[in-house]
Amino acid sequence: MPTLSRWFVRTSFVYLAAGFTLGGLILLQKGLGILPGVWVWLPVHVFFVLFGWILQFTLGMAYWILPRWGVIEGRNRGNDRLPRLSYIGWNGGLLCLLLGPWLRGAWLSQAAAWFNGVGGTLLVMATVLFLAHSWPRVKPFLT
Repeated sequence: MPTLSRWFVRTSFVYLAAGFTLGGLILLQKGLGILPGVWVWLPVHVFFVLFGWILQFTLGMAYWILPRWGVIEGRNRGNDRLPRLSYIGWNGGLLCLLLGPWLRGAWLSQAAAWFNGVGGTLLVMATVLFLAHSWPRVKPFLT
């Protein structure tokens, strides 16, 4: 497994642990009512589980499994600059989305909206970068 795939997968498990911890705290509040401010973190829980765990794990597996067609620049998966930038953008976007509820709780709602916008933009850009790298590697099966 290439190093970048391992980073994608390992980071996805960190988001899995963080997302399940937030989900557990939200369920604790729902059942016992002892953590009233935890509902603000529901969007972060959803983003961590969906984008941080599931999609980042999928990107790591896709980078590893997609076919290797020829040698480009001495590497069998092509130039890895775009997927590396995708990894950085993906995790930067998720961390920006983490700051949104925290800043909203500190009465900085405009900063929270700005971080949410930057985080969403980084996620979209990271997806486009990963697709730009992976699209040429998808080829029909030749017999």
